[in-house]
Amino acid sequence: MSDTRQKNFDRYKEHLAQSSEGVQKVGKWLREKGYEVQIPELRIAPSLAKYDDFVDDGDIFLNVKVEVKRRSFHFTCAKDFPYKEGSIVCAKKRFDKCFPQPFAIIHLNKKMTHCAIIMKNTKKHWIEKMIKDGRYTDYYQVNYVCPLEYIEWARLT
Repeated sequence: MSDTRQKNFDRYKEHLAQSSEGVQKVGKWLREKGYEVQIPELRIAPSLAKYDDFVDDGDIFLNVKVEVKRRSFHFTCAKDFPYKEGSIVCAKKRFDKCFPQPFAIIHLNKKMTHCAIIMKNTKKHWIEKMIKDGRYTDYYQVNYVCPLEYIEWARLT
C-alpha cells in the first residue's frame, strides 16, 4: 500500500471520529424535539484493507409517525377517487397541535386493497375547508384537504 493511501486512510479515521460529536449533538437536539432517535455504533475500520466491511448505512435513524385511516368507500387511484378536489387529510386543529406531526397519512380503501399516501411535505398545497363530519350530528370543522395530484397511490399486496 502506498504512503498516500495510508495517510488518506488515517485522515479519514480522524474525520470520522470528529464527525461523531456532530452526530451526537444532532441526535440530542432531535430527541429534545420529541423524536425517537437511533444512532448506530460508530465503527471505524482497523485497516484500509477492511474499509469495505465497515461502511455504515447512515448516522441517525428516526422512528416517524404515520397516521392510517380506513375509508368507507372504494378507490384504487386518483381517477376513481370519489372526491375530485382531493382527500381529507385530517382536522386542521388536530394536525396543527400534534407533535411530532405525522410523516405521512395513509388512507385505505374500504376493502384495504389500495391506499392513498399523503406525505407531510405536500402540506404547502393543502386547502383548508369547512366539512361536515358525517359520523356525528351537525358537527362541522375545518379540515385540511390534499389535492389529488399531490397524493401517491399504491396497491397493497
